[in-house]
Amino acid sequence: MRLINLLLLLFIMSAFAVGVSWQGNDMILFEEFEEKLDNVSQIGKAIVFEKTGDNYIDGMFVVLKEFIDFAIVSFTEVMRLGILFGTENPQYFEAEFIFAIIKLLVWLAILSLLIQPLFYLIVFIIMAAMWIKDRITKKNKHKRKLLNE
Repeated sequence: MRLINLLLLLFIMSAFAVGVSWQGNDMILFEEFEEKLDNVSQIGKAIVFEKTGDNYIDGMFVVLKEFIDFAIVSFTEVMRLGILFGTENPQYFEAEFIFAIIKLLVWLAILSLLIQPLFYLIVFIIMAAMWIKDRITKKNKHKRKLLNE
């Protein structure tokens, strides 16, 4: 897995853990939390870049502002989703379930690493079979030639 995928997985799991801890400690202050998350998602809209007069740079600033807004909104919404999911489903954070998920991820990683070598093995077997077939047909042709003479 790439580093970004691992960081995203860690981010989502930490959001789930926050929700589970809230549910476990009876800290249901979700209205205040919703307000704070809404404030965080408004931060991206408050970013303003100064105009430089160059169309290309101003266009890049617009793209950068939109990306920052997208990143902030998506992270806050993923955090909100994770906390809600963790609050409503604390059974997914028992030790057995987490170990089962980790075992599944390890098996998937091993399988994904074996796909390419298995493909090379299959290609090698096909090429070896073709080589053996050519050798046998050449020997048969040579024997027929000797028998005909």
